Amino acid sequence: MPHLRAAVPLPGRAAARAALGIGADAFIVASFGLATKRKGAALLMAAVSGIPGARLIWVGDALAAEVPAALPRTGRLSAEDYRRWLAAADVAVQLREDDRGETSGAALDALAAGLPLVCNALGAMAEFPPDAVTLVDARPDAAALREAILAARARGGAAGRAWLCEALAPARIAAQIRDALEAAWASPVPEETLRHLPFAPGEATAAGLALAQAGGAPRERRLWLDMALEPRAALLAMLREG
Repeated sequence: MPHLRAAVPLPGRAAARAALGIGADAFIVASFGLATKRKGAALLMAAVSGIPGARLIWVGDALAAEVPAALPRTGRLSAEDYRRWLAAADVAVQLREDDRGETSGAALDALAAGLPLVCNALGAMAEFPPDAVTLVDARPDAAALREAILAARARGGAAGRAWLCEALAPARIAAQIRDALEAAWASPVPEETLRHLPFAPGEATAAGLALAQAGGAPRERRLWLDMALEPRAALLAMLREG
């Protein structure tokens, strides 16, 4: 299932920049999250250094032994300051040098904030719609990344934010998860799946019967009580909440 996200309220750009000590005309290129050797910090530094007047900020902490010492970074931030940087930046760049199958929450934060987003076509980021982000090759060089940053700045972030608010809306993703769970519950386990389960021969029959009995039966409504509270108070609290 997709990683759900929703747009969150941000401070105004002028107020955010004033609070962070950033001039109104500064061109801020930001990357969000923990800086590690997997996130292309050296490449990003080289790309931004060739843009006149641009200032690179890594918004977050870093594994110091894995990134260049000269990487300008904020360190760990409060949620309020993190949102200020989302409001203050001009372009977000999120890169990966290898993929573990994860979705970048920081990339989605940038889209939710309406920031133009540049990312490389590796792993889940390659699945972003081309009109929502500015994609570069999986292994870009500094010149290609620099061109993408300037192109993203020109196109803006409205299309990316609109895509995120529709495609990754929590209610939509919750409905997809519900439908997948209900479909799995109602469907028998395929015989082919049972053949590949890691059971010893003597265990396979018992495991198959247990799986067959686990699904399909009607489920009864249940009332759960939080026994961390005094039982009578817990019952009254749940009844009040419906």
